[in-house]
Amino acid sequence: MRVQLISSTPDPLWIITKAARECYDSHSTTISSDHKLFLAMLRRDETPLEHATFTFRITDVSRTLTHQLVRHRIASFNQQSQRYVEADGHHYTPNLDYMDPQYKQYAVAKYDSAMQFAFDRYFELIDLGIKREDARYVLPNATFSSLIMTMNLRSLRRLFLLRLSSKAQAEIRDLAMLILTITCGKFPIELTTDITTILSTLGHD
Repeated sequence: MRVQLISSTPDPLWIITKAARECYDSHSTTISSDHKLFLAMLRRDETPLEHATFTFRITDVSRTLTHQLVRHRIASFNQQSQRYVEADGHHYTPNLDYMDPQYKQYAVAKYDSAMQFAFDRYFELIDLGIKREDARYVLPNATFSSLIMTMNLRSLRRLFLLRLSSKAQAEIRDLAMLILTITCGKFPIELTTDITTILSTLGHD
């Protein structure tokens, strides 16, 4: 899994507080007042957060993850096409350390066998002349994909609160942590503190 921040709003706090002040025809520009307003917004009205956006390139993640990721709104996605890009056999393997050790080795072998079988059939179908767009039906959800994702700060906050919980699936939880680690230095410090505080109540470990 790899995540790269390729574009972002240069000064999130400035644009967010400017949008918020427009609602009240208030144009104070002091740093302390902007910070107070930002904290109030986190409790009352999150819509000004939508004016700050972040764009990521995400690679080496499974189709299972991307199916979960595109459920988040508001966001824009452009994902690698399986119609035009041939799969190369690379896929995600989940961590099965939670299993009873006496069954884990057998489970891993079965998983690897299932992946190999699916990709073998995929390449055989293509060799027979079947189009990639039709052969892809046999590909597993574990198949690696890549995408560009642009998400505003309100949606990112929601992503963190849902996907950094210990209840989230491991792969997308790892992704959320990578995004948070990469971008937290660009967030207003109040938002980072707010996310940390809320996560502590969600079972984040």
